[in-house]
Formats: sequence, C-alpha cells, structure tokens
Amino acid sequence: MSGRRKRVVLSIDDKLKIVEELKRGTKANTLAQEYGVGNSTISDIKKSAPQLEAFAFKMKRTPFSRKRKVMRAVEDQALERVLYRWFLQQRLLGAPMSGPIIIEKAKELNGKLNGGHSKFKASNRWLCNFKERYGIRCLRVARETSSIEAGDWVKQSLQNLVEQKGLVREQVYNCDETGLSWRCLPWAGTTASEDRVTLLACTNASGMHKLNLTLVGKAMNPSCFKHFASLPVQYVWEENAWMTCDLFKDWFFNEFVPSVSRHLLERGLEPKALLVLDVAPCHPDETYLQTEDENFTCLFLPADNLLLQPMGQGILACLKLRFRLLLLQKTLSREGCSAADAFNGLTLADAAGLMEEAWQQVSISTLRNAWNELWPGGDEGLDLGSAEDEPPPTAEISSLLSQLSGVQQLNPEDIFKWLNVDSNDHGFELFTDEELVDSAMPQS
Repeated sequence: MSGRRKRVVLSIDDKLKIVEELKRGTKANTLAQEYGVGNSTISDIKKSAPQLEAFAFKMKRTPFSRKRKVMRAVEDQALERVLYRWFLQQRLLGAPMSGPIIIEKAKELNGKLNGGHSKFKASNRWLCNFKERYGIRCLRVARETSSIEAGDWVKQSLQNLVEQKGLVREQVYNCDETGLSWRCLPWAGTTASEDRVTLLACTNASGMHKLNLTLVGKAMNPSCFKHFASLPVQYVWEENAWMTCDLFKDWFFNEFVPSVSRHLLERGLEPKALLVLDVAPCHPDETYLQTEDENFTCLFLPADNLLLQPMGQGILACLKLRFRLLLLQKTLSREGCSAADAFNGLTLADAAGLMEEAWQQVSISTLRNAWNELWPGGDEGLDLGSAEDEPPPTAEISSLLSQLSGVQQLNPEDIFKWLNVDSNDHGFELFTDEELVDSAMPQS
C-alpha cells in the first residue's frame, strides 16, 4: 500500500514557473511529479494563469513577493498606496527613514484617510509585511549605508532579465527627468527661476543611442515656436511643466518604442529592449509600460537603490553644466546690451536649441561610465575615440561670467549656487499629505 502523499503548498514563483513550462509544452504529469503535487493541482494552476500573471506584474517591484503562496488582498490597500508614495518622495529628497518613522506616518495618514475608524494596527509585524510587499530592503537612505545586499540583488535582477530576453547593451536603456531653470540669472543670491521646464533624457548602456530630449513646458503652443517647421527637441506641455504619468506613458509608446525600434533595426538587432527607471510618482505601473508582444518592458529600481540609476551618475549633471556654458557663450555673443537684457531676450526656442546642443556634447564615454555601478565591465572591444570628456571647469565658467556686463562680483559660492540651482528639481510634482490622501479617495 502506497503512502499518503505529503501535502505541498506551492509558492507564487513555483506556480509561475509551472505556467511557463505548460506554455512550452511540458506535460502536466511531468510537472506534477517534479513538484510533488497532483494532476488536479497542475490543472488548477493552468486555469488561474491569467490571475497569476497579473499578480506577478503588479508585484514585480517586490523581490520577495513571489515567495508568497496565496494572492490574498491586503487590508487598507489605499492607505499603503498613499504611504508608499509618501515614502518614495522622502527617499528622493534624501530624508532620513526608520521603522518608527514609517509607523508614525502610517498612523497619521490612516487618521486623515479613514478618520481613525479602520482596524488598522501599525505594528512591527505590519511594518515587515509592508516592506516586503513593496520591496523596501533598507530603510536608511542610500547615502547613509552601502546597501550591498540590496544593490547586488538589483544587479542580479538586471543580469537575469538580460540573459532571459537575450539582450545586449545596445538594447538596455535608462531614462530620467530633471527640472531646468533655463533663464535663471547668475546673480548673487540666485534662486530657482519661474522659467523652469522639465527635461526627459534617455540613452542606452552602450552609449551609442541618445533619444531626442523631451521638453515639458507650460504652454500648449509657445509663440516662439511658430516660426519653426521642426524643433530640436520633443515638446509636450503641462500647466506647471511637470512630468506626469500620462505624459510618460505617451512618451514610452510614441517616442521610446518607435525610436529604439528604428535604431536597433539599423544596427541589425531584433527590436526589443528593456527600460530601466526609478519608481518616481510620474512613472506609471509597469503593467502600463510594455508592448503587447512584451518586446519592450521595464525594470524598476527599488526605492533604496536609486543611486544605481545611470542618469544620476553624472549624465544629467553634465547636460546641465554644458547647457549653462552654452548659455553664457550665447549671452556674450549679443553685443550692445547688458547681461540682464540678453538673458531676458532669450526665448524657449533659443533654450531648446542649446539643450539639444548640450545633449549632443555629452560623450559616449560619459554615458557608458554612468552604467559602471549597475552593469560594470562594458568597454571591452569598443573604440571610444578620444574618450574622456571632462565637464567644463568652473574656472572657464568663471571667466565667462566675469565678461558679462554688470556681473563682476560673483564669488565661487555664488557660481556654485547658480550651477546647481535646480539640482534638487526632479521634474515631477511633490505632493502634500493632503494631496496624497485626496488622490486615494473614491471619486464621486
């Protein structure tokens, strides 16, 4: 008499692997024996494949989520979504974070969202589950800890996807947004200008493909554009010049996918790519950022590993520095007027041309070196030409500033402040607690 089979409870990850094997044609009997379950269990998993895959997409940002064994809905989902958006904002701002801070904030937001009437308990056990659900591996900000284990996980996840999809560096991209105060005057006491826009920059890991910059302005049809048949940048608008989820989704399908497809076909490669990006509030869920054939997908960097983002490793800083150097050169070329008049005479069309010129001046070596933390060892066999492109030295910029009419007394601190006036402008709107709570409220 055969012994009774031991009850086996499969994880979400195991179930997803079974779904993939079934798609490849593996027989149910074979899988049942491999996983130690009955044929009926395999049949049930096959029937629930759509729900399993949808759940996996929703939880893709959480490295531990597939270890779960059930797809049970979490209580207080609205509260956790609001708390996570708050957490992301604080992470981007570099605010210190700890378990007690998260717990106290959860209690505060619960009071605003539910009036304190829910059964929600902000316990240490809830905190552990919350961190697991949202892939938060370390609560301290990245610059306060090496986060070696979490960083290694991110790098391994990228490598796994690259191998799974059969990608090369030419097919792996990164993008990010940044605010730019394009008509900010370099006077002492400089503050961010109202004439700000948002730039979206994107390039691949080989450094061989820069997409056109996308510029988010405030006006639907700026009058300064009317004399141009085409613009050097892709222009879109939002009333406060912020990047939004809708604008980003439109960029992904109408700019990223077509542009990357053309480039890869020209290089003799299959038109498929992986876009690496951060979990900013202006980036939609990955379920909305993939093509139907899944040839174009995304990998989100966990909130505690944003410093691995290539765009943040000097690419955007170099772009802005070169823009301001070009801005000074253009100002000096306008003879017979003061620096203030020259700056005030600049139009957004002028600035857009300088932005594109600055973008083209960012070298291949700068783009490739920015991937060293996330994907090291990519320079083998590639001729980078004269290679290293150092950003314009402060001394050169100081010299140009000294030539501006009416600008003679700027000290190094003033110059540094001007060059970095928008360094903390992430290109998307930061929400107050009230706005975050309102976004979670059911619409009437």
